[in-house]
Amino acid sequence: KIILIVIAIIIGLGILSVGAFSFFIYRVAKNAHVSQNGDHVKLDTPFGSVETSKDPAQAAKDLGIDVYPGAEVQKNGASSASFGNIRTVTASFQTSDSMEKVCEFYKSRFPRAMTTSSDQNRCSIVSNDQKNAVTINIETEGDTTKFQISSVTKKSSD
Repeated sequence: KIILIVIAIIIGLGILSVGAFSFFIYRVAKNAHVSQNGDHVKLDTPFGSVETSKDPAQAAKDLGIDVYPGAEVQKNGASSASFGNIRTVTASFQTSDSMEKVCEFYKSRFPRAMTTSSDQNRCSIVSNDQKNAVTINIETEGDTTKFQISSVTKKSSD
């Protein structure tokens, strides 16, 4: 009898857990809102928002750092997300200039970068402080240089 009671309790708790989880997912789905304006899509949830955009000017503005002169945003190459007081922005660019020129441009912008590494076809730069982290990955692909900039920013809680 005790074994049957324990099994019934376990099954009951399982059913309650599935019900609570389903209700939670239902509430999140009901409170999530999607809006689209051209190439800009925004998803608002109770936990934060996610945005995507192909607008290079908006991507450069959101990154908060200089974009290599003459670089173009790659198709579907920009996105941003906010969760609480953390904001992440990623943008992918390409240019006809050499990888070395692009790498030197960003090394001069981040002279105190924690990590810089480069080899024949790649260059990576990682810089951070208390509220910002920036990662730049640069690589040669055929006759073009492609690079991705990711920025994570902690908003001040003023």
